[in-house]
Amino acid sequence: MAFEKRTDNYFHFTSWRADDLKEGQLTATLWEETHYWNFQGGNNEEQIQQMARDFEAVAIQSGAKFSKPAVTAMARNKAKAQRMKEEQLERIRATEFPDLPSRRNCIFLCESEGQMRQFITEFGFPTKDKRIIELRTILFKEELNRQELAGFGITKEQFQELNKCNRHRANPKFLNSNIPGPEQQNKMRRYWRGDHTGEDELTEVLYYGFMQLDRIVEDFG
Repeated sequence: MAFEKRTDNYFHFTSWRADDLKEGQLTATLWEETHYWNFQGGNNEEQIQQMARDFEAVAIQSGAKFSKPAVTAMARNKAKAQRMKEEQLERIRATEFPDLPSRRNCIFLCESEGQMRQFITEFGFPTKDKRIIELRTILFKEELNRQELAGFGITKEQFQELNKCNRHRANPKFLNSNIPGPEQQNKMRRYWRGDHTGEDELTEVLYYGFMQLDRIVEDFG
């Protein structure tokens, strides 16, 4: 396969098994929905219980007391609000910014290892059974032949779409609020426009296309 290696290296926080990650392997955003998208909605019990534990820890620190059912209900409501936000965000993208990659089926990347670790800390991502990997985006110089397409399990049309290496650089802090309304929608549009608020802000990259794994940076076990 003839491909041109892009100089764009990124970092990704993933639950992909270490045994399935091989240096130099090629992959692509072939999933219909990301793990993140599936994790939203209030029906994922792993997410609900993790949120409930987080709420409980904050309550204990502040001296407040809540019953376990109450904490679980709070977590479920927050998860549903997040899913509603993601669905509204996707509607705005599809109607006003259709050329940008969708959060529904992209891969979320950071431009440096430091930013990736900052993401994990600031957003409170659990690290159990997770790892940070470094990868680079791939642009093929020519179309794949029938055998190579079969190896990826894709059609010629899917290859052409993936080989656009579509990406979007954005500030995730525009999405901090789960409260619906005009102000939230305005921030969503700023997110899709790629607006920024300062040099030291967090930046995430939404990417849709082919990738090559460079290395596992850290396996949290």
